[in-house]
Amino acid sequence: MSCERVAELMHALGIHGDVTRNMTVLDGQMETGCRVRVVSDPQRKTEVLWNAAQREFGLKCAHVKLSKYQSGCVFDVYRSSNCPG
Repeated sequence: MSCERVAELMHALGIHGDVTRNMTVLDGQMETGCRVRVVSDPQRKTEVLWNAAQREFGLKCAHVKLSKYQSGCVFDVYRSSNCPG
């Protein structure tokens, strides 16, 4: 998956923002990914983008940060958390 394809998907969905290629190091592993910033109506448009990207690219999970108080696994942000406690 290229970040250009993510930007094209945002364009097709009418979502304003930017996409930047990034590298993440987690648990000793390096991952190439895309950092996506949604600037117009981020609460609603990020969910629209996630649903479309999940179908389009076969994504299984993503990290979402909507504010400094609302951040985490996409499945905990857009539905009731499965985390204990």
